[in-house]
Amino acid sequence: MFNAIGFLLVCVSSIFIAISLQQLITMHVVVFTTSSVLAIFWGNTGYSHLFKTTKSALKKIITFAKYHMLAFLGSNLLKSSDVFIIGAFLGPIAIAIYSVPLRLVELIEAPLKSAISVAFPVLSAYDNANNKIALKQTLEKYIGVLTLLYIPFMVFLYFVSEPLVLLIGGEKYIDTVFIFQLFLIYGLFLPFDRLTGITLDAIGLPKLNFYKVVIMASVNIIGDIIVIYYFNSLELVALVTVANVLSGMIIGYFFLKREINLSLKSIFKNGFHTILNYLKKKELDKQFN
Repeated sequence: MFNAIGFLLVCVSSIFIAISLQQLITMHVVVFTTSSVLAIFWGNTGYSHLFKTTKSALKKIITFAKYHMLAFLGSNLLKSSDVFIIGAFLGPIAIAIYSVPLRLVELIEAPLKSAISVAFPVLSAYDNANNKIALKQTLEKYIGVLTLLYIPFMVFLYFVSEPLVLLIGGEKYIDTVFIFQLFLIYGLFLPFDRLTGITLDAIGLPKLNFYKVVIMASVNIIGDIIVIYYFNSLELVALVTVANVLSGMIIGYFFLKREINLSLKSIFKNGFHTILNYLKKKELDKQFN
């Protein structure tokens, strides 16, 4: 909260005081550094354990951090590669057109980020306890529930796609509605892709997650170059994004099937039953209250 509120105050102050880009970056660093110092003084970081670790534990942490950072950089490359390639082949006007539906993709990703922040420590705790059965069931439940909930969410966004594009870009970008609607297909597969990725990290296999991200980035970059060079189509670039998330989903599934015997049948069965049980519980609560 300190990070978010502190930086928000900096941004709000820029309305009244002229702040350069360099000053904004400096304030960003100051806010996060202050937050880190406060965390140390509050005793929440476990810094006292720094000098108590073993060489093998340190090596394990460094290896994890290395592949986690590489996967993080690969994810950023994956997100920005569309814009770079469109700019190189089609110019800044095409970037402006594509950026409108791309900004709306944040509506798809935002709920998932919250769910992942909750899921990661749960999955990690089961792995630390060596409880593979609970880990498998929990992951299948998360993927199943989120995928099933995302279906009506994507249908809703489909019907409001035109007003959303008008709100973000205005009348001149109305032709980008179809591109955003193609991104909704991407949204259907996103929970599966993201959750398999964070699970590989949670069970101590960031190297496999890195490989997954590299393959996805390769699919996206090669696909973008082909469709832009031969067809000059932004709609096909959006379809390539669908292809890269599908590749991530398939790779993540096979990696985790080998590790915890992940099952497609169980994913949707567990997801459906979890939603059904929740609705039944809410109905019972209403009756007794």
